Amino acid sequence: MAGRGGDASPLFTRAQSATSITDTSAVVVVGFAMGPFSPSGNGVYFRQWNEIALPLGRRVPGISGMGSTLFGRLMDAVKVRILGTGMSVPSLRRLSASYLVNARGGNILIDVGPSVVRRLLEFGWTVDDIDIIALTHFHPDHVVDLSTFLFACNYGEKERRKPLLLLGGRGLRRFHRRMVRLYPSIMPNRYDLSLKTLPRGSWLKNGVSFLTAPMNHKEESIAIRIEEGGKSVVFSGDSDESPALADLAQDADLLVVECSSPERKMRGHLDLRTLLPIVRHANPTRVVLTHLSPEWETYAAALPAPLVLGEDGMEIDL
Repeated sequence: MAGRGGDASPLFTRAQSATSITDTSAVVVVGFAMGPFSPSGNGVYFRQWNEIALPLGRRVPGISGMGSTLFGRLMDAVKVRILGTGMSVPSLRRLSASYLVNARGGNILIDVGPSVVRRLLEFGWTVDDIDIIALTHFHPDHVVDLSTFLFACNYGEKERRKPLLLLGGRGLRRFHRRMVRLYPSIMPNRYDLSLKTLPRGSWLKNGVSFLTAPMNHKEESIAIRIEEGGKSVVFSGDSDESPALADLAQDADLLVVECSSPERKMRGHLDLRTLLPIVRHANPTRVVLTHLSPEWETYAAALPAPLVLGEDGMEIDL
């Protein structure tokens, strides 16, 4: 199958067998996705956001948890929806860390932990609205719903037909290949799936720039910087102290960064003591803490600016 726009051919085309795949760094053209807009009786397209009530003191300029109605207009800013701020510890308050970036160049899902597919529905999005899935690493609390997502692309309310791209660090193809062996029915039926391995470097697609750097957590762990129209957001994924994270987040409009515990140091993770030097070096405009353990629920001290404790449902306009 010929590549689109000069890019390599998709890794999986329709019902192609996984055993026939060659190891290419395939990418696809990502078209702009309006999201789950629905036509009203008079032909006007609209969408109603779910309303999320955030705890007092959690709202800061540019961050909203309240709903808004959009009427058939193109996206005028990059938006970041915090789908989950939790970690491996089950929580009724916090879903596993996951995020949705709405840009003119497409809708980008960062990590797909438990119940993220359902969380998308709660905010008015479906699997068909996502153009790119980016995985920071392969721990279950970041990827376990990927099989659910891909299965729904084949057997949801409608079969997916538009291309999907999966981006990740070292070992992405091996990880996906093993998942397909376990769940053969996630192989695409009627859409093209491409894989892009980007352990370190930059990649431009449809006006959206992706920059990645390896993190100090697992071999495949990456942090991801997404830029469009002069706006930038950085997702740390899981990481311990890392100069590369400070460099990647330099002067970002938003840094969404793991801080698993306020004061207890966990191996492979950040706490406030190890995070603050990174923030001072990077100088981001806003910082949202995520991947939060239950210890945060009883932490009463004030956070220094520009840090804000993340909450599920936050929406940030860049």
